[in-house]
Order: sequence, then C-alpha cells, then structure tokens
Amino acid sequence: MTKFVSDYISNFKVALNSLDLSQVDRASDLLLTKRQNQNSIYLAGNGGSAALAAHMSVDLMFGTQTSQPSFKIICLSSNSASITATGNDINFESIFSRQIRHLGMKNDLLIVISASGNSINLVNAVNEAKELGIETLGILGFDGGNLLGLVDHVIHVKTSIGAYGITEDVHLLINHLLVENIKEKVAK
Repeated sequence: MTKFVSDYISNFKVALNSLDLSQVDRASDLLLTKRQNQNSIYLAGNGGSAALAAHMSVDLMFGTQTSQPSFKIICLSSNSASITATGNDINFESIFSRQIRHLGMKNDLLIVISASGNSINLVNAVNEAKELGIETLGILGFDGGNLLGLVDHVIHVKTSIGAYGITEDVHLLINHLLVENIKEKVAK
C-alpha cells in the first residue's frame, strides 16, 4: 500500500472519530418531524456534494419508507433547467435561492451539503430560506466555513481544509447513518 493510501485512511479515521453522532441523531429527529408534518425538504450542494444531495434525496424518499408517508424531497442540484436558466439569466450565485423563493413554504427544511461551507450559492439559499421561515441544516466539513454560523442545525465533520475526498466520504456515511437511524426510530 502506498503512503498516500495509508495516510488517506488514517485521516479518514480521524475525521470519522470527530463526527458527533448526537448531531446525526438530532438531524434524524428533525427529518422525522418534517415528514410527520408533511413539510417539503430541499437539498443542495455543488460538485460532489450535488451528487450526494441527489443520492440523499433518493435514500430518504425511498430508503426510509414504512407504513408512514415518504419524505417530500426536492433535490435543487438536480434541476438542470432551473440551474442553467438562473446561471444564464441572473447569476450562478442565485441557482438555489431562486428555487427556494419559488418552491419554499414556511416550516419546510433546506439541507445544504458543503465541504468548505463557503459556497456563495448555498449561503444565499440559506439566507433566502430564513426570510421564508424555512429551517436549515448544514452537513459541513473543514472548519464549517460561513455556513456554520448561518444554519439552524448542523452536522459538522472537522477535516483539514482541502480534504475534499475525506469530507465527502464521511458525508456519504452520514447519509446512510441518517437513513438507518430514521428506520430504527420508526420501527420502535
């Protein structure tokens, strides 16, 4: 095994050990409350986090189904027509906030996923959500960035700045922990 691979695995273990599972548990409760109240949940991220937002939307919608209704989930990162129209006609910084403005209702939930916590389009979406009375949850990495102080709820994986792969690996694990935790809570 190369030193890089060995270091990567060691750094992944450190990041994993930094994960506060009580944050995951509280997020599971928040999601269940939103489902029970039939609120919509919006997910957004850029790059690898956009892929995770799409993955998470499917896992929450279909992977947690029980006798109760499924989650009402919209992945804002997956709407290429809206993203390109907004990017072309307005600016890239508004690609998520514009969708929230048109779709969001008071008491809904916006989940933003970001390794750096500094993506201006996610910051703008959180600010728009707050204006509409929408709760926000950040799944963040590095030092949490600007989003750490903006979101209402957080799952923060403390990683080295620039450690995108490790951060995204733990974020994917968080998705699966949320799904399994929700299934376990509903089964009780």
